[in-house]
Amino acid sequence: MTRALLCLLLALCCAAPLRAEPGFLLGVGTHAGIGRDTTARIRPMLASIGADAIRDDLLWSRVQSPGEAPAIAGAARELDGLLSALAGDGTQVVLVLAYGNRDAGVVGMPDTEQKREAFARFAEWAVARFGSRVHYFEIWNEWNAGLGSGTRPPTPGRAEDYVALMRTVYPRLKRAAPGAIILGAGINGTDSDWLARFLAARGPDFLDGISVHPYVHFKSRAGVPERAVEWLDRARAAVSQRAEWRDKPFYVTEIGWPNSRRPEGIAPERTADFLTRFVLLARARSPWIRGVWWYELVDGGSIPRNNEHNFGLFRRAGEPKPAVAALGRVRALFERFDDWRETDVGADARLVIGQSSRGAAAGACAVFWSVFDRPAVVTLASEASTLDRVAGSGRYRRSGADRVRVEAESQPQTWCADRGRIEVASGPETSTGIASRPSGSPP
Repeated sequence: MTRALLCLLLALCCAAPLRAEPGFLLGVGTHAGIGRDTTARIRPMLASIGADAIRDDLLWSRVQSPGEAPAIAGAARELDGLLSALAGDGTQVVLVLAYGNRDAGVVGMPDTEQKREAFARFAEWAVARFGSRVHYFEIWNEWNAGLGSGTRPPTPGRAEDYVALMRTVYPRLKRAAPGAIILGAGINGTDSDWLARFLAARGPDFLDGISVHPYVHFKSRAGVPERAVEWLDRARAAVSQRAEWRDKPFYVTEIGWPNSRRPEGIAPERTADFLTRFVLLARARSPWIRGVWWYELVDGGSIPRNNEHNFGLFRRAGEPKPAVAALGRVRALFERFDDWRETDVGADARLVIGQSSRGAAAGACAVFWSVFDRPAVVTLASEASTLDRVAGSGRYRRSGADRVRVEAESQPQTWCADRGRIEVASGPETSTGIASRPSGSPP
């Protein structure tokens, strides 16, 4: 084994704080702004996973009092401290500006001209207050699902009212901070109907990037990462029907799967596989997908049957889940390879190949998996060096050092060559004739 491949193996085995290449951010959701976690708790966890970015909340209700100019209060002070602490290390921030403020006369969603004007003043203040430390501002959160409606159950917000809000807010924020990236939509789930109404109202005219939360965990066995990505492809196709929107990027500012003891919950090990699968498919769609923010850094609570308490990379007590190591492996791949493409291997499996634009000598890695544990096989070939499996387990058969026939499993297998490219020599095929190797055995 060459020294270069050994270095890659070490990187893949450890969740080292590595940076993704510019242009694609891999971040996490944090909750200093709502008082759930502190800077002292968040920063060591961020350092251990090497986060490029965070996403946190600035609640309007916590920055204004009756008869006074806006001023941060309560948990917003903790958020202010976190942003200051992160300002020097290059961590990007998405700051969500959201929800009503009774003192400003806005209960529920700002769906009238007077309420929109009040919210716009708050947003202008927020950009002025935090703009030196924050590059991305996301306007509201999951309007389509009724978050911030003030009713129980939440009342879904109309796309037309949301676009009216953005029409008021967006030009004022761009005048206040021309370099800020203003994100909007914040669509919860795969809500194509709401997206269609958003587009009909010309929503993309009033934002720099479309934020989405393509959760599919509530779809039971069908709720796999590939389903979320297929919706993203359809959403992008819908947006691109207008020429002026074809370059409008998407930002996945929330995605994840809960480890709860509910029907929607999955095992932590499966979440780790889903993280790898979703993030690699999203990276292969750069530059129109500009980043993924995993939901979330730390479990929101400790009740096993509560979905919202079990999305974290870390348990509430601070113990890392398997997804932390998976994130470290993905980061190591992104650090080395800046060119990622998905190769068609049929409906039952996915194959993503990364290589370096710095030249063939930099090597390549291929990541292969099954969508629903259905049999699927490809033969991978390296043009210049040995193929080695550096992550994952499952069956394969060699026909030479530079050629291997691999059977897909739901856990991704990563095969790397320290020089040259990796190509698909044949596939997809049936799974007959593959030699079995115990899980975790070296290649």
